[in-house]
Amino acid sequence: MQVVATGRDGGSMSLLTTAARKRRQRRQQILIGLLKVAAAMGLLGFTAYSSFEVGTAKTRTQKERLETELAVFRQRELERVRQDATAEDEVNRLSDALARVEADYNANVPTGDLKMLVDIVRGRLDEGVSVDRLAFVIREAAIERRCDREIESKRLQVRTPIVSNASNSIGFADNLVTVSGEGPSNRDDNGRPEAWFDPGQPVRLQFLTIGGKSEVIDAVLPITYSVVVGGNEYRFQATTSVRRGYVDVSAQVCDFP
Repeated sequence: MQVVATGRDGGSMSLLTTAARKRRQRRQQILIGLLKVAAAMGLLGFTAYSSFEVGTAKTRTQKERLETELAVFRQRELERVRQDATAEDEVNRLSDALARVEADYNANVPTGDLKMLVDIVRGRLDEGVSVDRLAFVIREAAIERRCDREIESKRLQVRTPIVSNASNSIGFADNLVTVSGEGPSNRDDNGRPEAWFDPGQPVRLQFLTIGGKSEVIDAVLPITYSVVVGGNEYRFQATTSVRRGYVDVSAQVCDFP
């Protein structure tokens, strides 16, 4: 409904001015509202952008840190692999060196009969026998023994812990060499010791020369042993006798050396 002012011209102008003022105020309010909304949107956008930048920077920092740690780990792993390879090479080198040393040792260290001979020579040298004397004996040793045909044989009773008072000394070559022996007691099926010795166990034979020199050998029968007296070699052989508790001992005289 449109109201038309009547009356004087001044009243009509006053109404128009008031309406225009109200329209201007509404436009200003709308504009202010739009500005507030725009400001709020701008602030929100700035805040979101700032948060994005902060998050991106934090993620970038973590990424760089993890990449650095990974690079360090890989470097350490490579170093470990190199060290392992170096250690393996060193182990192989030492193993080869040890194999060469063992081969040289086995090639130069005597074994078996040669070792026994070397030990004997070393022992005689330690006892004061000269090198010239040992060399002479070795050089003069014949391949074949030159021995008497006659062989002297006797029977020896072996002393045991039970039979300790047995007269078990026998003489050879007019008593130039006497032989005595002892051994462990044989045991019956119940494990009780018997008067005679056990032929399956080592026995101890003592060879005593006229000059007072004594040589002892511990071994399982049969036993072969040599004694040198007065420039002759007396070769002894001891075997188990058919008579229980006894050992058969034979002696043969041979040239020495």
